[in-house]
Parts: sequence; C-alpha cells; structure tokens
Amino acid sequence: MASLTGNAINTSYQGLIKTTDNGVVGATEKQLTDGEGNALPLTAGTAGVSFTGDVDFTSATVTGLPSGSAGLENGTGSSSLQSAASLTTTAANASGTTSIALGNDAVASNTNAIAIGNNVDALSNSAVSIGSGITEVNSASGVHIGCGVNNTGSENGIAIGKAALLGIGDNAISIGSTTQANSASSVSIGVASCVASVSTNGIAIGNTASARVAPDTIAIGRANDAYADSASIPGAIAVGYGAAAHNGGVSIGYGTGGWYAGVAIGCNASSNLAGCTVAIGNCARVSDNQHYCAMAIGAFTATGAAQAVALGAGVTASKACTVTVKELETCVAGGGITMKSANSTEYKLTVANDGSLQVGGNDVAKKVIQSTSAAVSTFDADTVTQSLLIPAGTFTTGDIIRIKALAEHAGTGSYLNMWINSSAATGGAPLASAPNTSAYSIGYEKTIKIESSTATKWFDANYANEGKNGGYGDVEFNSNNIDWTVDQYINWVTYVNTGDSATIYFITAEKLN
Repeated sequence: MASLTGNAINTSYQGLIKTTDNGVVGATEKQLTDGEGNALPLTAGTAGVSFTGDVDFTSATVTGLPSGSAGLENGTGSSSLQSAASLTTTAANASGTTSIALGNDAVASNTNAIAIGNNVDALSNSAVSIGSGITEVNSASGVHIGCGVNNTGSENGIAIGKAALLGIGDNAISIGSTTQANSASSVSIGVASCVASVSTNGIAIGNTASARVAPDTIAIGRANDAYADSASIPGAIAVGYGAAAHNGGVSIGYGTGGWYAGVAIGCNASSNLAGCTVAIGNCARVSDNQHYCAMAIGAFTATGAAQAVALGAGVTASKACTVTVKELETCVAGGGITMKSANSTEYKLTVANDGSLQVGGNDVAKKVIQSTSAAVSTFDADTVTQSLLIPAGTFTTGDIIRIKALAEHAGTGSYLNMWINSSAATGGAPLASAPNTSAYSIGYEKTIKIESSTATKWFDANYANEGKNGGYGDVEFNSNNIDWTVDQYINWVTYVNTGDSATIYFITAEKLN
C-alpha cells in the first residue's frame, strides 16, 4: 500500500475514504465515498456496516459465522431434492428420480413426484401433493392440495380442499371441503358435494350436491340430487337449490322434481313419477303418477289425465290426449287449426273476413257453398254450366242436407236440371228439373237425407221444392246410392237454344243437423 508520507494533501486526498458528508460516523449509517465524492458500495455507522453491492469472498477465510445444518440436501433418488433431516421430526424422503420432498414426513418415492408439507405422500409417477396429511396410491400425474386429501386410484385426478377425495377412476376432479369424485371423469365441486361410484362422467357442483348410481348424471346447486335406480338407466340432470332428478329426468329450478325421463323447469315444478312428462313454470305439476306423457306448461298449471296438455297460467287439463288452454290466438293472416276427420282427411278451421267460421275454406254453417255466377256459353246441347264440389267425407250417414240454387232464363225455350254425380259431368242422380218455357226465374230447394252408405233419399226430381205442386205418394220419393266417401258434385245441366240466355247464380249445400 502506498504511504501518504511526504505527499501533499492537494495531490493525495483523492484516494482517502470518507463519509459522504465529511462528518463523523454516527449511529445512522452513512454512505462512504473517495476523496472526490465517488460512492462506494458500502455504508457504515457506529452499530454496523452494510454492503450495497456484490461481495466476493473468493480466497477469503470467513470466521465467526453461526454453525448449523443445511436447509436442503440431495435425496436418494437421482437428481432429487429434500429438506434436511435435522429440520423435522420425521425426515423427508425424496427417493424417486428428479423428485422433491419438503417437510415433516414428506415422501416423494416416484419419478418426478413432488411432496411438500406435513405427512404428505407423492407415491406415483409425476404426482404432486401439497398440504398436510395427504395420501395417494396409483394416481400418476395426480394433483393433491389441502389438508387430509386422499386419492385412492385416480390417475390424472385433481383433489383440492380439506378432506377432498378421489375414488378409483381416472381423470376425476374433486374441489372443496369434504368433496368426493368417486368415478372416472367425474367432477365434484363445493362443500360435501359427491359423485358416487359407477357414476362415470357425473358432475356434482354445489353445497351437498349429489350425482349418484347412474353414469352421466349432473347435479348443480345446493342440496340437489341426480340419481337412478340402476347404473343401466341414463343419467339424470338436476340444476338448482333442492332440485331432484331421477331415472333420466331433468330438473331445473328451486325445488323441482323431474322423474322417469320427465322434465321439470321452474320453481317447485314437478313432473311426477308417471314417466315422460313435462312440467314447465312456477309450481307447474303433473298431478298423478298415472298421468304418463302429460304436459303442464305455465305458472300453476296442472294435468288431470294421461297425455293431457295444459297450456297457460292456472290451466288444468283433465281430458286425456287433449290440449287445454284458456284462449287460443293464431298470428298469421288466414291461419287456423288443422284437424283430421275419421277417415284421416285433413281440414283447417279458419275464420272468414266477415267473422264466420270456415272448414277447408267452406262456411261452417252451410258446410259447402259456392256463390259465384255462371252464364251459359254453350247452346243446343246438354251442358254442365256450374258445379259445386262436395269433398269426400264432408257428409256422412245420418246427415240431413238442404240444397239451394237460383237460376234465370230468357229466350224461346230451354230446360235447367240439377244432378248429383261423382264428376263434373252430365249424368248421375237427378235432383230437380225446370220446365221448358220461354222465360223464367227459378229457385231450387231440396232436402235430402243420407240414410246409409247406399241410400240417400229425396223427393222426385220433378218437384223442385217439397210441399209445392204436389210431392205426395211413395212413387215420388227417390232413394239413390251416393258414395259420400269420395268427391261428389252438384251439377247444373242446361239445354239452352241459340240466342237464348241463362245464368246460374249460386248453389249451396247446408248440413242441417
């Protein structure tokens, strides 16, 4: 070390070590600098010295440090690490390759296993256990975090929480205090939630939620239950506080019950035990265990028979295979209700612009009506001038039918006859005839009765109107074989001379009974 002896102050002060304020050292540490004020990585005071930068003790002999055991040490497994035995009552044991065991009685005995905490086991390949009192067997790649966690054989399983449990079944997840996931690919989340054994793919989420017995059951919500009578029945779904679903049923909402493939949605809705029933709405209920396939949709709806359907708030459906509503509205112009007759013919019930009901486009009261006019255009031959189609099945045995028509003729001579035929052509059964006169107006009115499938009766065709111009005697009463199960036509057949004119104004057929 160079001496300061003989050196002038002004040429040597630069190498002196001093305090940053050039004052004396006190209780508070001061930054040390050289004579030109350049800071050193060191502060000093009367109570101690502190380094503010790196310190290199290479080749130095350090004395006076407190003695003691190391905190970490190598385990018996290759490249393993464990806490020092002197630090805990029971030594940690990292015997697996690249394993880590830290804590009292922490055991990591398999490749890549990690055990951290008190009395913690990580016995399977790549298992991770962090907490206290954790046990696991045959659970490779399992993750266990918490106090008292237990994995009895779920590979790739995850258990997090106090006393969380994984049963035998891979890929299960159990999260929460005292939760249980006892089946493969099951999920249990919450306090005391549980997926039971054989409930593969089951899900239980919520305080005391339970999914049990059958696979694919789902329970979400506090104190709800999804279960089945046997493992062969499809899984049920229960969502909501206190919801219960059974044997493939679905329950969604507070206190709902969906049973035997039934569906219950809404507060306290119940599909009951009949099977394949539906209850949707607040307190909607299928009321009896015998009402199979019934439906109640709407708040406080109920069913009173099998396959009955109740639609709307407060509606009770008491007739089997029947839909019950308070009122019904169609929202499409010309819309209506389509129904089938006894022979499966479809008809739509609609309303006309004047407010009258129609079936298949025909007025309900008259059942069949044609009001358009038709003028004669063919002369000197029998011609069907106008036809009224009566669709198959419109009338049947026992019906009483009134047929009306209005026609007018002008000229030298003609006749106008009315027939029933299975096509819009001449021929068939004669209903009425008009005289061959030069000019007239005529209104037809006939009443017919369908006595049977082979007998339809009316007065003789020579009498246009009953009770006028005679109409008495057996010989004047006709019985005709008319098949009303096929289309029938009421045809105006005219013979008009050239130069004459005739107009058919309308034909109607009205069911009277």
